[in-house]
Amino acid sequence: MCQACSAKKKMGKTIKSGTKFNRLTVIEPSKKSGYSICKCDCGNTTEVANWDIKNNKTMSCGCLRSENIKKVSYNPSGKEHWHWKGGVTGERHSAMSKKEYEDWRTGVFERDNYICKKCGQVGGKLRAHHIFNFADYPELRLDLNNGITFCESCHREFHRINGFTTNREQLDDFFL
Repeated sequence: MCQACSAKKKMGKTIKSGTKFNRLTVIEPSKKSGYSICKCDCGNTTEVANWDIKNNKTMSCGCLRSENIKKVSYNPSGKEHWHWKGGVTGERHSAMSKKEYEDWRTGVFERDNYICKKCGQVGGKLRAHHIFNFADYPELRLDLNNGITFCESCHREFHRINGFTTNREQLDDFFL
């Protein structure tokens, strides 16, 4: 017997009515050869290939897939989110998410023509760097004169050399 005939013979076998596979219960054989009419636990009726039922390829009418997609696409926020820490957002993170900070950052880039002041890179991944650090000088946070444009690598290099408490002298030394 060839492979095609063998598969057809396996598909042609009927499944006894009342037999349960996962969420599907066989009601009766279908008019199509190798198929059965099944009732799902959710109440829907569907026609399924016997081979798929027996080999767990089809486990429901489709409701199981819908339920799993809902679980995966669940996107919690606030208290429901797994990173929730009681509503405590750091001052820096909170300030940087505001429009005023975004305007400051854009203003620094525009003033410097989107060019890194250390290496001269035009565009790319740029950083608006505070000359007098963000934490110690809250009154200068949004002052355009307290900002300078660095590319990502120069910004990283500056902080590697000077740490995160910065001032004008460190910046002048960095440019030498």
